[in-house]
Amino acid sequence: QLIYDRIGAHVVPYMQRLVRKIKGYDRLILISDQFIADGPVPEGFEEATDINFDWAGEIAGSGMTLDLACKNVLFHMGCSVCDAFRFASTNPARALGLWDRGYIAKGNVADLIIVNHLFDIKKVIFKGEKIAKCKTKFKGKHFVCDFLCAFAVSHSGINS
Repeated sequence: QLIYDRIGAHVVPYMQRLVRKIKGYDRLILISDQFIADGPVPEGFEEATDINFDWAGEIAGSGMTLDLACKNVLFHMGCSVCDAFRFASTNPARALGLWDRGYIAKGNVADLIIVNHLFDIKKVIFKGEKIAKCKTKFKGKHFVCDFLCAFAVSHSGINS
């Protein structure tokens, strides 16, 4: 399980690639340690738009949902879109023993997300029903409804 923030503060990119080489594509899982903290951004971390800091300047968690983790894994590891979806959906489903999700197949649970080429979420389908995308604003940052999108991302995907 790895957290793929934008600048590689949680796990530096060369270590991410080493983990992928050692563990393989079928055992890597994207996670988010999303936690809302309102500390100031320390000097040198201005580009860390998906990390939250406490008032001591320490990392207090990410402000990242799994759709952003997919974007970041593409950037840091140079893997394919199918691999990013596998890390966020198929692999977690397998680890949890949820054999009827994590990839698209007849008879599987129809929990899906539809994204564009930038991984922006366009539609969420939960148990076969379209759910309207919702956004809330918190201290100037936009967060996609975490439960629905994290659940959909971690239980759907494309089998590559």
